[in-house]
Amino acid sequence: GGDQKTEMDPTADTRNKIAAVGADRLHGHVLDTCCGLGYTAIGAARQSGVTGVTTIELDDASIEMCQANPWSWPLFDDAMGIEIMRGNACEIIKGFADESFSAIIHDPPALALCKDTDLYSLSFYEQLYRVIKRGSRLLHYIGNPESKESGRLYRGIASRLKDAGFSSIKTDKKAFGLVAERR
Repeated sequence: GGDQKTEMDPTADTRNKIAAVGADRLHGHVLDTCCGLGYTAIGAARQSGVTGVTTIELDDASIEMCQANPWSWPLFDDAMGIEIMRGNACEIIKGFADESFSAIIHDPPALALCKDTDLYSLSFYEQLYRVIKRGSRLLHYIGNPESKESGRLYRGIASRLKDAGFSSIKTDKKAFGLVAERR
């Protein structure tokens, strides 16, 4: 195996994200804000206490890649309990009821790729806070905290998460992100 700073396989990455939101206490309905290849949604759906996963994807090409990728096929298996919503997460989230989700995994594209969406904005983080249940955790994936690009992002994101109402905001080096709680 290699050094985590330079090498991360999708299985370990998914496991680290699920662990960050509390795999041992993960239950109920989970929100995965950005589907990508679907590994996080699939990993969450496989947790014994999870009753459903909602995943959102803006990019049609990502859904097409999932349909062609055998490791993404569980996304389309009704027995997994995964709902795929297509569109802008910043708009879709406004339609969810308050405290709808027992955990949220927010793994947005790199900030430079988010020109048409506000996935790093205070207003979006306020919506995440609104839809997560009290006592639940959010993982905001950012990237390697030791890299220059991601390292600079951490402070600003942590500040906005705090402004949105989240507390106990901590860096999770294994999950390459920030974990925050709604109390």
